[in-house]
Amino acid sequence: LPISDNLLFRVEPRFKERPPIVIVDWEMAGMGDPLWDIGSLVGSVLLAWMQVLAPNASSAEALAGQDANSVRRQVGYFLLTYRHMAPGVFEATESFALTAFQYAGIFMLHRVAVGLEIAGLLDPAASLLLSFGSSLLNHPERAVEALLAGMTL
Repeated sequence: LPISDNLLFRVEPRFKERPPIVIVDWEMAGMGDPLWDIGSLVGSVLLAWMQVLAPNASSAEALAGQDANSVRRQVGYFLLTYRHMAPGVFEATESFALTAFQYAGIFMLHRVAVGLEIAGLLDPAASLLLSFGSSLLNHPERAVEALLAGMTL
């Protein structure tokens, strides 16, 4: 039962005096690119793994010698399950795993750029590029509307 934009109450007779309240942040809710969601999850798993290994591995090549079994299981089973559950979505994708890892790379680069912006290490032009690039990745339809209105491609 919606009460306000960000609060939900679940009305149940057994909780008459104290209904459960759920706070929901709808800011980024909406339909999106499934590959961005997949890449974000894969990127998050890889990021957590790399943060543990960072003191001993300073390059991508150094990661190759590290134990990746837990990451392999998490990422591999997730990708297998997702691909199996939504086969029609990815039929046009030549290589689902390669594309998922490309999106994970974009996720990681975004995390680095946001960290630099928060630390104040990006100049105003770089911050604008980060903001606009993020908008292009997450909402390309806005750029099409604003920049290509009336054009038939």
